Amino acid sequence: MIAVVLGFLLLAPAVAPSRPASDFVVIVNAANPATRIDREELSRLFLKKVTFWGEGLPVLPVDQPAAAPIRAAFSQEILMRNVNAVRAFWQQRIFSGRALPPPVRDTADEVVLFVRDNPGAIGYVQPGTELGPGVRIVEIVDAGR
Repeated sequence: MIAVVLGFLLLAPAVAPSRPASDFVVIVNAANPATRIDREELSRLFLKKVTFWGEGLPVLPVDQPAAAPIRAAFSQEILMRNVNAVRAFWQQRIFSGRALPPPVRDTADEVVLFVRDNPGAIGYVQPGTELGPGVRIVEIVDAGR
C-alpha cells in the first residue's frame, strides 16, 4: 500500500508554485483610481522615468531607508537592482541634473502619512501595516496577465 501511494506521488504532475508572497505591499492615495499596477510600470514610477499618472497628476514615489530590509526586497523585486545599484542610478541622475530620488520616510507609518497627504503618492509598506482612511493597496501584476 505504501509503495502504491509513493508511486502515485512520484507520478503525479508537478504543480508550479505560485509567486511567493512579497515582503511588501504597494499603496497609493485613495484618490488615485489605479487598482492594479504592472511591475515594470511600478519600476518606471519609482525611478521617475514616468512622472505623471494617466490622469495628469504628478507621481510622488516615497522610499524607505536604504538599510531597511523592505527597501532591499522592493529594490530587488521591482527595480531589479540592489540598493547600492539604485543609489548609483540616483547619483548619476543628480549629477546630470535630471532628477532627484524619491524622498525617504523612516517608518511605514510615515510612508502611509506621506501617501495619505499627497494625491499622487505611491509607496510600499510591510503587509499588515495599518493604513487607515485615505490610503489603499494596489495589486502588482506582471505584464500580459
